[in-house]
Amino acid sequence: MANSKTIAGLIGPSLIALAATLLINLGSMSALVEAVSHDPALVLVSGVLSFVAGLAVVRVHNHWAADWAVLVTIFG
Repeated sequence: MANSKTIAGLIGPSLIALAATLLINLGSMSALVEAVSHDPALVLVSGVLSFVAGLAVVRVHNHWAADWAVLVTIFG
């Protein structure tokens, strides 16, 4: 249970900050997506980093029970 709270404490505020940033800068998102889509190296690196981060969450938190903590494993 400590792993669940630690991971949720790291990922939760990060996702809230990301959502707030996206809402504040909603007008410039199309330009950002356009710029990122023309840089294959950036797409590759961000994909690899996302995969490694998700894999790390699942490896550390391989918890399959019928409670809220399974959400950390699923979304990890």
